[in-house]
Amino acid sequence: MVKRNKKVRNAILLIAAVILGLGLINVLATQFFYRVDLTAEKRYTLANSTKKILQNLDDYVYVKCYLKGDYPSGFRRLQNSTQEILEEFSHVGAGKIRYEFIDVKEGRNEQQQKDLRKQLEDKGINPIRLNTQSDDNYKEQIVYPWCLVTYRDKEVPVFILNNQMGKSSEEQLNNSVALLEYNLIDAISRSIQNKRKRIAVADGNEEMPPGYMMDFIKTLSKDFDVAPVNINEMLRLPADKIDLLMIIKPTIAFSEPEKFKIDQFIMNGGKTLWLLDALDGDIDSLRRRKEYIAPDFPLNLDDQLFTYGVRLNKNFIEDYSCAPLPMVTGYVNNEPQYQLFPWVFFPVLMNTSSHPIAKNLDAILTLFPSSLDTVGNHEIRKTVLLQSSKYSRVQYSPVSVDLRMMKAQLQPSYFNKPNQIVSVLLEGDFRSPYVGRITPETFAMMDSLQVKFRAQSEENKMIVVSDGDIVKNPTSKKDISYPCGYYPFTRQTFANKDFLMNCVKYLIDNNGVIESRGKEIKLRLLDNPKVKEEANKWRIINIFIPLVLILLIGIIFNYVREKKFSVKN
Repeated sequence: MVKRNKKVRNAILLIAAVILGLGLINVLATQFFYRVDLTAEKRYTLANSTKKILQNLDDYVYVKCYLKGDYPSGFRRLQNSTQEILEEFSHVGAGKIRYEFIDVKEGRNEQQQKDLRKQLEDKGINPIRLNTQSDDNYKEQIVYPWCLVTYRDKEVPVFILNNQMGKSSEEQLNNSVALLEYNLIDAISRSIQNKRKRIAVADGNEEMPPGYMMDFIKTLSKDFDVAPVNINEMLRLPADKIDLLMIIKPTIAFSEPEKFKIDQFIMNGGKTLWLLDALDGDIDSLRRRKEYIAPDFPLNLDDQLFTYGVRLNKNFIEDYSCAPLPMVTGYVNNEPQYQLFPWVFFPVLMNTSSHPIAKNLDAILTLFPSSLDTVGNHEIRKTVLLQSSKYSRVQYSPVSVDLRMMKAQLQPSYFNKPNQIVSVLLEGDFRSPYVGRITPETFAMMDSLQVKFRAQSEENKMIVVSDGDIVKNPTSKKDISYPCGYYPFTRQTFANKDFLMNCVKYLIDNNGVIESRGKEIKLRLLDNPKVKEEANKWRIINIFIPLVLILLIGIIFNYVREKKFSVKN
């Protein structure tokens, strides 16, 4: 009897200790947040740059997510992933990230819904139409895959659905989940930014007219101070006052003084984005005649670029993957009839780079691009950002551009120069091409300005793109300006602006936010036909196997218990 009472007391103490321990663990869990990321791709681990921004917030950041409602599984996954990442942000940011999910329909009548949609539209938040079809019905929904980040009096809308040409809906949603951290922390970083970076757009060498790059400049101006700079009229380009120099499609030669100023800007830490055309590919010339010889642009930059590590070739890339052009195929009642034909001089680049600048971007449209070679200085790290498809070739100057080429049947076997480089990132300590070449007059001028010649930069970076038109936004006859990357003949908007914005952010963002664009989440899809075929089998397994296991454990437990007590008796 004494032994039995002792066992009962020990059992009660053990149960009390377990309950007390669980309670203590629960209390500690509410005070301290910790999670172990066991996923292969570390999908729940925030980048160091993200943590740094969140841990240094000096005020509350409010995030409203409008992706709430009865949506298909893919969008529910995106909604849940957004909530998870915001919860993680809130814990890392010591509660300074406040968020809520809003259903534009819930608790609102038709007029209130209309008013809310108008408010969102005024903020640049536009819905998408989602069409879903099940076995027995067809459904159309209005979806807002948007978040609105608010910091004090500044609002930044964030589109969290990543659209990619040629990707399935599952792949697009998967990439959207992978980019959630970047899209949200980028918006937070932009909203809390106090000092605006300064971007200079080179002027004076007959660069692209402002009207053709209006959309890109307007987008840049939301977060940066952008102004034209005539290099020839300046005594020097101060790297401490200009964070980025953009040279966009110059058409006349740079003088040696201009090149020297650019070089010393780079040697002193200035970042540069080169958007250059080697040959004059002008589609307007074909409106007047069916054929023309594309002349060279004598930019006088070959020696300078070569020293930095890249060569701009005087050729055109032709690609089997290209945008079409309309061509007159006949007349009906004296009205011309048009048909779209592939135009190999307009390559459509599908991104294959794993670099954060280009990763998971949609297709990019180029107009008469040339090829680039990485050369020279082996100390410079060279990363290819854009390249043509495996079905491409090059035509060296002089190049005959002939509209009649469109009627020729394209054969993939003709395109035997694959993966021509269109854009490259250069990083490292750049050497000046002017070492040993400076005249006494130049030294005298520098002494008067109290400027010292630098023969080599410290760690620096630049991006070269062999297509000046990548930034172009078309304009209509009625002076309507379309977005950067818009192609009027197919009414598609390519990812040109996203690529260029990523280039700018990578070059001048000291926080390293764009590094989080490199996160990858592997897509592990189910075999849908097999799922449907074996659905009943797995339902039976999931329902009955656990019951059988519980029953079996109960039988074994009772058997052992009876045997134990029967031996004692």
